[in-house]
Amino acid sequence: MNGKMWHFKELTSTNDYAIEHIDTLADRDIILADIQTQGKGKQGRVWHSSNSNNVYMSIVLKENSNLARVLPKLTLFSASMVAEFIEANYVQTLHQVQLRKPNDVLINHQKIAGILADASWMGNQPRYAIVGIGINLNMTPKELSFIDQASSSLNLICGKAIHKESFVQLFIDYYFLHLNAFLSNSCSQDHGVSYFQRYEESKLPDKCLFHTIPSNGHKTNKQYQLKTGE
Repeated sequence: MNGKMWHFKELTSTNDYAIEHIDTLADRDIILADIQTQGKGKQGRVWHSSNSNNVYMSIVLKENSNLARVLPKLTLFSASMVAEFIEANYVQTLHQVQLRKPNDVLINHQKIAGILADASWMGNQPRYAIVGIGINLNMTPKELSFIDQASSSLNLICGKAIHKESFVQLFIDYYFLHLNAFLSNSCSQDHGVSYFQRYEESKLPDKCLFHTIPSNGHKTNKQYQLKTGE
């Protein structure tokens, strides 16, 4: 079952909002913003977030006994969900979708989406995980020219505008459907392997899959690195 969707016109970032309000948010709540004023990518990069027809969202996961076990693969799982959903629903992307470690989704070697996950631990158990997802849904070539890496947008690949609200709702349903299996360990350990057959090496140094967020009165001392084959 999905949580509540919190839709905002503008936030600094959806992950930031989720972290700041984690005590009042429920498991599987979704934070959606039309615009992010301080959108973030991996390694502190800027995620351009001024186009309200793109997807900027965060998914809150908490209060699940299996969360600690799946955290090392959560970023990869989320990236593969974006890749699978796009390829399954937009025939123009067939056989072109790739993953680039640790958290990027590419189409024809151009970045179209990224995952940024945050987690906080209390002792040896996670208090929560937040999965931030940014997807270039409707962008112009001019907007893409300001991005400092090869990037594309789903509308340009498909040759038509993408209806944001329908995309978001269908993707959320798809994500949570597969999340249930992922959390219950019935999901294949090789989930996403088809996309690693079209795997693209990042020239950037490996960084942690998770930002660790301090918990009041507790140290956060766990960070996960993507290992070959995960």
